Amino acid sequence: MVTGRTPMVCYELIPMPLRFLRKKSGSGDELTLAQMDDLVALLRRAPKPVLIHCLGGADRSGLAAALYGYAIEGEKPAEANRQLPLWYGHVPLIRPKVTARNDSFRRYVSNRVARATHRPSPDQHQPLNQHG
Repeated sequence: MVTGRTPMVCYELIPMPLRFLRKKSGSGDELTLAQMDDLVALLRRAPKPVLIHCLGGADRSGLAAALYGYAIEGEKPAEANRQLPLWYGHVPLIRPKVTARNDSFRRYVSNRVARATHRPSPDQHQPLNQHG
């Protein structure tokens, strides 16, 4: 039964400057470390809050959100990787190419861990003593 009453909907408009930042990539493409570093840099300098979206909203968006969580928010890899689950439409069994995003994220994390654990100690950068 329709009562003729209009439901009340309240919106709070918050004035925010909007900027559109675009980063192109195919949904089945594996990203290089340089591309992911570039994407993280873009996300880091983007005005907040950030809206991340791609055509399907699962694979490219999921990878960008996982990188944001891991590299910028400091989430643990397993926590950040939750941005690439089945229920967001990231379905590798049906669309095998989407595993490229999982592989890209794993490689990014592995590379960051390797860089963090293989830093030279400060004494390795000391100039040699000159005798004479």
